[in-house]
Amino acid sequence: LSRLVLTREAGSLRVSGQGTIGLDGHIGALDLDQLTLFGAVDGARGREGWRAQLGEGNCLGLASEAIGLQSIVLDTVRTRLCPPDGRLIRQGPEGPEGMLMVDPLNLDLISGRNRGRLNLPSPTVRWTGGNGINAALTSEAVQLDLSIGSRDVTVSANLAELGISLGRAGGTQITSGLQSVDFGGSLIPAQVSADSAQIRFAGGEARGSLSQVRIADTRSDPLYQPVLADLEAELAASRLHLSGPVRLERSGRHIADAELNLAFPELNGGLNLTSHDLTFRPGGLQLSDLSERLRGYFTNTRGRLDAQAEIAITGGGVTSRGNVTVGGFGFQTVALGRVTDVNGAVVFEDLFKLTSPPAQTVTIGAINPGLPLTDGEVKFQLTGGGSARLESALWPFAGGVLAVQPTSWEIGAPSRRLTVRADRIRLAELTEVLQMPGFSAEGTVSGRFPIEFSAGDAYIRDARLAADAAGGTLRYTGDVGARAGQTNENVALAFRALRDFRFTVLEIGADGNLADDIVLSARLQGHNPDVLNGQGFNFNVSVDSKLGQLLSSTRQLTGTDWLAEIRAQQAEAESDE
Repeated sequence: LSRLVLTREAGSLRVSGQGTIGLDGHIGALDLDQLTLFGAVDGARGREGWRAQLGEGNCLGLASEAIGLQSIVLDTVRTRLCPPDGRLIRQGPEGPEGMLMVDPLNLDLISGRNRGRLNLPSPTVRWTGGNGINAALTSEAVQLDLSIGSRDVTVSANLAELGISLGRAGGTQITSGLQSVDFGGSLIPAQVSADSAQIRFAGGEARGSLSQVRIADTRSDPLYQPVLADLEAELAASRLHLSGPVRLERSGRHIADAELNLAFPELNGGLNLTSHDLTFRPGGLQLSDLSERLRGYFTNTRGRLDAQAEIAITGGGVTSRGNVTVGGFGFQTVALGRVTDVNGAVVFEDLFKLTSPPAQTVTIGAINPGLPLTDGEVKFQLTGGGSARLESALWPFAGGVLAVQPTSWEIGAPSRRLTVRADRIRLAELTEVLQMPGFSAEGTVSGRFPIEFSAGDAYIRDARLAADAAGGTLRYTGDVGARAGQTNENVALAFRALRDFRFTVLEIGADGNLADDIVLSARLQGHNPDVLNGQGFNFNVSVDSKLGQLLSSTRQLTGTDWLAEIRAQQAEAESDE
């Protein structure tokens, strides 16, 4: 002290002093390094208690080499404390109290190897001393910028408050609160905000909460719908733990549970998200409720989905992985019709990029892109940004196999093209699948047919199937032949041959819209041992029809238009006669 004057008068004590007060060491959860308060004060104690005002100037000075709170250090604090009316201590309803205006604070922050800056543009301190000492520092805004390795985190809020309570029994509590909080920076891969954040330090531990946390995708075409969360926080032994339910912003439905763990000062840890009761049903939860990108592509969803996501933070680096499991899943698609009983699991090696290892496998109970397919198996790799590499897709069909050749697939593309390979399709079963009255057949066919999906339709582009080397037998015993033969002798002869036709060449073609106009063609060479002494026939058939209506109708073939271009030719020796 450079000056100290004590004066006792009747019923009162006056003090006038000038100098410095120093604090160094631990006060509750705070670590103070050479904190000093300096200035001149005039005070008096009467029957109501102490009152004081500044003796010289308008402010007190405050300086500290460092102020620590667990693993966080504010480095080199320098500021002024200015009572708005010069009154440092006055008597309030509950004892002594006061208010101090503080110069704008720009403080360097250190947490291990991480560096940052804390900005409080308009701080104010209010304090009371009726029952211990209670002080609250408030600011109309706060900005925190923190560098973590090669990345950064920003926190901004409209209102900040830091409270310190020193009880008479020696207990110390520190409370902190933020309102209208926004989180940003390259370390946070989303738009994150919160209505409020609260935390209370006591006894070496801290508990708090984040209310109405909103998380939204940063992309212009969001991958996921915005979600909300209310999180409980614990901080002990330099480890932060946050946990709570996550719900959809639009409906409030609880869809996941979140758990965040971070170790200070390194800020190493991670976020785990586990799905909660994702059961889909018409009129209830749908895939578009989770991602707007899926609206219109997957509708009328049924089944259960389980998912888990892990986001790891290490030294400022962020990695992510996850998995999705579906059981008894089904949905309606624009291009492929109804898909049912989908089962399997998909592993994501990077959730942000939407990539996976190769050979992700799901099974599909049934699908009908124009032909009824069951018991399929699909293997693929997610390559990022809503794109995938289809490695294989196999369906047993009519005693053989339909296999989709490897191709790239992009959700949302205006058109997609793939090629299906048919291997040893049994004609006997094919006629049953297509429900062709009066037809029976033996033998197998193989071939390929490109399919293009565009504007909700599926187009077959110049498909070709051919009989395998062994040939086979085709029989038609329907009543169309009898009626057609009444008008043309050659047609009658052709239908007689088709009653037991032993073919050596069978080629089937298709081109057009599976649900609308399509041209079906067939080329058939062979003989009937009971017609013309087994002489050879060569058939060329072309059918131009609406296949979707044909397959979904009663399947009755009537009239002779479908044989308009049929030609029955005897063997060359017979025709030369």
